[in-house]
Amino acid sequence: MAIVELTSSRREIHYIKCMVYGESGVGKTMLCATAPNPVIISSEEGLLCLADKDVPVVEVTNLKSTLEAIKWAKTCQFDTVCLDSLSELGEVLLNEFKKDEKDPRKAYLKMGEELTGIMRMLRAMPKHVVVICKQGINKDDLLGKTTYAPGAPGQAFTSQVPYFLDLLFAYRIKKEGRFLQTQPSFQYMAKDRSGKLNVEEQPNLEMIFNKILTKRN
Repeated sequence: MAIVELTSSRREIHYIKCMVYGESGVGKTMLCATAPNPVIISSEEGLLCLADKDVPVVEVTNLKSTLEAIKWAKTCQFDTVCLDSLSELGEVLLNEFKKDEKDPRKAYLKMGEELTGIMRMLRAMPKHVVVICKQGINKDDLLGKTTYAPGAPGQAFTSQVPYFLDLLFAYRIKKEGRFLQTQPSFQYMAKDRSGKLNVEEQPNLEMIFNKILTKRN
């Protein structure tokens, strides 16, 4: 008879894994600086917005350097690993794979497989993880509806992106200022599986992480 080991769904959470998406210029990269003791794995060409911040950055330019950076980050001295951005990294890998694949469809497939593997490695990392994404726009002309969600190259991979992590925040701006939307709305995809956040939270990741990790009485 097989021995079955039971575990409880009520387990203690030590690390927060979240994804943040938003339109260009909203401040997604700056948001990384608000995480606890962060390091940024960057596939972006420039981080000018962090010029006056003391945030360490590891630049990646291809699959090999990305995997090496993630392997290093697993045991590094920093508490939060930020990937900026998943969307840009997808473009980098796609361009890399197109050089070897005559059929563009194979390049997209390989990119999706590699990015999925990277997301799984980040999800399993014993660190806080923040994954930045560009904002994707979906227009339904039949219904006259426009919706927003994380965007990445390749329709097949993009459809999986919102489901990799338990926390998905839409970084938005309104008259009163910037905020992180944590619950889905008619137009914006978002989710908070911790059940501890307000629908709108201040764009401060350390404050949000502490709020989630605080035990309820």
